[in-house]
Amino acid sequence: MNTQHYQLKQPSRITRFLWWCAGADPHFMNDSPMQDRVKYAGIGGIVFATGLMAVFAGYVAFDLAFGPKVMATQEAPGFNWLAGVFSIFWGMVIFNLYRLIVSSTGKGDGTDKITWAEYKKAIPNILIAFVIAYTIYIPLGLKIIESEINVELGMKQEKILVKLDSLTKNKFTVQIALIDADIKKLEGDRDKLVSDLKGAEKEYIDQMQGRSGQGFGYGPRAKQLNMLMNEKRKEIDQFDTKNKNTLGRLKADREKKLSEQDHELNVENKKRVVKLDGLLERIRIAIEIGYWLGWTLYLIVVSILVGPIYVMMMTKLPQ
Repeated sequence: MNTQHYQLKQPSRITRFLWWCAGADPHFMNDSPMQDRVKYAGIGGIVFATGLMAVFAGYVAFDLAFGPKVMATQEAPGFNWLAGVFSIFWGMVIFNLYRLIVSSTGKGDGTDKITWAEYKKAIPNILIAFVIAYTIYIPLGLKIIESEINVELGMKQEKILVKLDSLTKNKFTVQIALIDADIKKLEGDRDKLVSDLKGAEKEYIDQMQGRSGQGFGYGPRAKQLNMLMNEKRKEIDQFDTKNKNTLGRLKADREKKLSEQDHELNVENKKRVVKLDGLLERIRIAIEIGYWLGWTLYLIVVSILVGPIYVMMMTKLPQ
């Protein structure tokens, strides 16, 4: 309403944008008193701020859900562009949904009193506002106490990593021990043949030098010992030829098991542990260490989102 004593200024683009966010008709807003202009601009600001909070909360949630997993004690990776794109779409969904809720609430019964009848009509909108508040407050709460969560999560990851490494070492220790037993048996059998050969060589030398008590020089006994040494050498050669591939395979299997153990300790177990860094686990830790903080933040967000609905129900119709 424009009069000689009450001249309204033309609204700025920002004000018009905030009216649009509140679902207000700019044609009627131009003829409305300053009180209504400010009120709808304030409601629009809350709607727009809710969309921005949803973008930020969505980025935190999508980054935790689909971003690269690391140990909580490690430095966080850079900006996640995929999560950024999804968070913008999520913010647009929440913005338009909340804008629809606020604009559809209307003016209630046209008085500043909230009757039970109009309250019942607003219950669906209020319930949706509670749900929206929950989707916003969870990621925001995780970000606020992120450092504390990282400490607790890091301790859990290290504890589980120690347990996984212990299981890995026990598993490969048994497997490698079986291979070592087969290698030791083959090497023991060969050592016995080598020992027999050395015994025959010593006896041959003693015979040649007269220390055996059966004469000396290359006589009948020396010839027998020489033949025995040749047989022992032949047995060793046959043993090596027969078991060369088996021994080589066993040693290769042992090296393979050691390599697999090292890979599981340094790669696979860490991959399993970093998967613990998920949205659900962080929510669980946040509840454990920040229960009252979470409820306080949730009530704040609920108050912000439910407030405009109650304001719309208390709005008077122009006389």
